[in-house]
Amino acid sequence: MELVERQNGSSDGIDETKEIKSSSGTAWERPHSSDTKPASAVTVDDIILFAHTATMLLFCFTCMVEVLQHHRVTIKQRKTRFFPARAEFVGVDITKEGDSPAESKYGALRGLERPMLCTDLKMLIGFIGFYRNWIPLHEERIGRWRDYLKKSPAPGAATKEEEAQILTEQWEEKDDELLDELKDAMLENPVLKRPVPN
Repeated sequence: MELVERQNGSSDGIDETKEIKSSSGTAWERPHSSDTKPASAVTVDDIILFAHTATMLLFCFTCMVEVLQHHRVTIKQRKTRFFPARAEFVGVDITKEGDSPAESKYGALRGLERPMLCTDLKMLIGFIGFYRNWIPLHEERIGRWRDYLKKSPAPGAATKEEEAQILTEQWEEKDDELLDELKDAMLENPVLKRPVPN
């Protein structure tokens, strides 16, 4: 990790900005008025630009570079990709045809198993819920699982064994079938077309 100090002479009374470079990206720190308090940091991990024409894309790219230069943010060229056929962004693969669940998540999706505890069921609902746009009637289909959670004990009110027993008594074979259906809906590589404003 490399630490570089720069004098800004900013009008807000903060004279110094620290730039921290690491393998995960560039972070900017602005110390508080007292050096004993922690400083804030900002890391820009991913930037994605999209346009319908190459001219508009070049214009957007130029604007982005100017903003980054103004704020003295550097770009790691080895991590920069131009015109990929498929780009992953926040768990979603973006292609010319539309958006689909990220292929890098397929292993995790295939590995989803029957939840053992109510907290596992909450995590399962949350994970699948992230991809709800690709699952027809998502909320209606998982409604029974939400009903199970309504019957779950308050956090800390039951042991893990008691919580597992409560969920096991409610979970049926059709819940296993539903889980398989939801996984298939996400793994069939569905593509959602983006709206065309014209």
